[in-house]
Amino acid sequence: MSQQPQQIPDAPRTQAERREAARRRILDAALTCFNQNGYQNTSLADIAREAGVSKG
Repeated sequence: MSQQPQQIPDAPRTQAERREAARRRILDAALTCFNQNGYQNTSLADIAREAGVSKG
């Protein structure tokens, strides 16, 4: 049985697309951290680590 190759989404090409992709990653990371630790126990460092971005 042959399988069709998986399509790999294209990397964002423009600065606006890269910025939006980073924004989505950060928001997804924040939701993950809030669900795991609660809002009060989540720091920006936690979110940045989860998203794979720097705090600064």
